[in-house]
Amino acid sequence: QILSGKTFDTNQLDLYLKGDFINKGTFLADGSTVTFNGVSQVKTGVTTFHNLVMNVNNDLNLGEGGDKSFTQITVNGNLELISGTLIDNGYGIDLKGDLVNQAAHFSNETTGGMKFSGTTLQEVSGTGSAGRLEIDNLSGVRLNNALTIQNELLFTNGILDIQGNRLTLGAGSSVTS
Repeated sequence: QILSGKTFDTNQLDLYLKGDFINKGTFLADGSTVTFNGVSQVKTGVTTFHNLVMNVNNDLNLGEGGDKSFTQITVNGNLELISGTLIDNGYGIDLKGDLVNQAAHFSNETTGGMKFSGTTLQEVSGTGSAGRLEIDNLSGVRLNNALTIQNELLFTNGILDIQGNRLTLGAGSSVTS
């Protein structure tokens, strides 16, 4: 736990977390990769990561309810979902780099989800599924594999280039702009 008024600096070293990550202070990612690799974990607090990896046995839950801005995640590099389920609980994941998704992302709300907001072309690869995706990148997002979106695909700025790959929208999902 990072307490209020305290700072944790990774000093450009990778960090492996088997327990919960509670950030009430300042977390400095400094070009590191943070890997969640426990059984079931909870992440709370507004946090900016450089690269973020989820390789959990069960779930990685964002937040514990309340103010949706409290558990915002920004990933300035790449997000890699290797195993388990990322449950965003309506909290936002602002992604500036690429997504490798071999797992599941669950978002049952019209808030939160993964927002692609880079300034250069972003790529999505892997065989996992996504809950809610927002495209907000004028350079666009390229799909390198088939992808299933369970809830909402929102276009704010830019395009999603599926490159002939299958894009499946789950029952009750929507596409909005």
